[in-house]
Amino acid sequence: MIAKNLAKISVAILFLCVRIGFLEASEKRSADIMNYHSKKVEDMFVNTRTICFGRFLLDIPSKTTVVYGPASVESEIWFKKNGAENIEKIVLNRLAEIKEEASYIPIYEKEALPMIGKLVSGARDGQKILYGAVNSVGYVIESFTPIDTDLFIQRFGPIPPQVDYISRINEISNKISARLENEIPLESGICIEGGFVALEP
Repeated sequence: MIAKNLAKISVAILFLCVRIGFLEASEKRSADIMNYHSKKVEDMFVNTRTICFGRFLLDIPSKTTVVYGPASVESEIWFKKNGAENIEKIVLNRLAEIKEEASYIPIYEKEALPMIGKLVSGARDGQKILYGAVNSVGYVIESFTPIDTDLFIQRFGPIPPQVDYISRINEISNKISARLENEIPLESGICIEGGFVALEP
C-alpha cells in the first residue's frame, strides 16, 4: 500500500517537475520573442519623420509609405491628385450616374426632391455642387473643389429636402487648403490626404 502511494507521489512529482520545466522554457521563449520584436521595432524607429494625420502628429519610420483612405470631415472627403484638370469630366460622369440612379425612384417620390440632377456652382472658384438622392430619404450632395492641381470631393447625405446644407458645404470647402505629406500646419484643424481642413475641434 505504501509502495503504491509512493509510486503515485513519485509520478506526481515527476509530472510537476516536467510541467515546471516546460513553463520555464515557454516563458523564456516568450521573453526571447518579445525582446526580438522589441528590438525590431526599436530599429525601425531609429530614423523617423513626423506626419499630421487627422488631428494627431505621428512619428513614423522615415521609409514608411503612408496610405490614406477617405477621411471624414462632417462627411466623407476624397483626394484626387492632379484631378483639377479633369473636374469637368469627373462631374459630368457623376451627373450621368445620378440621373441613372434617379430613374429608379418613383415619380411621386421624386416630386419631393426637385433638385435631383441639378449642378450648381459653389462659393469657391471652380467648385461644383451636385444633387443626387438616396431613394426618397433625402439628397446626397457632392462638392467638387479644385485646389491648385488637385481635387477634393465631399459627399454629404442623406440630407432632408427641407434642410439647406449648402452654406455648410461651402464653409468646409473654403477651409480646405493643399498640403504636402510632411507639412505640419500651425493652426488647429484636420490633416487629410493632400490637404488640411482648418476646422476647430
